[in-house]
Amino acid sequence: MSLHQGYTLLELLVVISIVITLVGVVAPALRFSRPTSGALIELKGALDRARSEAIRNRTDAFVAFTDSLPNYEGTQSTDAMRYRAYAIFLREPTQTDPVLRYNADIHTCPLKMIANWKSLPDGTLFALGEDIETLADAERIFTLLDAGDPEESGEFRSSSYRSFPLKIDGQPYDGPLPCIAFNREGVVRLPDWSEAQSLHLGIVSGSVVDGNRVITAFISEVGNSENKVPLVDLLTITQSTGRVREVGISTQANDDN
Repeated sequence: MSLHQGYTLLELLVVISIVITLVGVVAPALRFSRPTSGALIELKGALDRARSEAIRNRTDAFVAFTDSLPNYEGTQSTDAMRYRAYAIFLREPTQTDPVLRYNADIHTCPLKMIANWKSLPDGTLFALGEDIETLADAERIFTLLDAGDPEESGEFRSSSYRSFPLKIDGQPYDGPLPCIAFNREGVVRLPDWSEAQSLHLGIVSGSVVDGNRVITAFISEVGNSENKVPLVDLLTITQSTGRVREVGISTQANDDN
């Protein structure tokens, strides 16, 4: 006759500790297995840096983004920049009076680039509000990339767009670009406080072909291919503090700011 002996408490604790350790090792690897995840981490780092530089230098800091670049027809190399590049700028004070310096027109003030234009990893794009699925009764979500692009913004027109130094194929680009600006306290200055619904920044898998966004990764499909829901890794920025937090894979981003 064989006797069945149960596990001791110590053995169970050892097994649990091994499982926890394995999860801690594997989870980060799974998180970065998607290119959109790595891109989101880099983007969050850029936003955090801009906010820190604004506080450290006691001035406004901007992160600018490329949208569809509607003012430039361009070539295949232009498609590689659409919805993919970002850079960090500081406002250069031209006034010695701190009050005048702070109240300078944020849409026309001179800028100093502190981080060159950088592209997202290949196969990734900035998300638009139309890519983010929300709850049926939730307010529509906009992203910072919806701000100043007449091709994508529809009826929504944000305050968070201005001209930035950018060259395409060696030529200056003269159109406005969407951006976010932090003031010297680290608080969001652009977009305006009334536009909190646009304080999101997301990444999708895809590319731009002949000026058109082509998304390649989806969460689900309802009915036909036109109802596919894009896979969006999402950041949200709190207006009152400027803090950036990762929402993760979002299909119903309706957090308050």
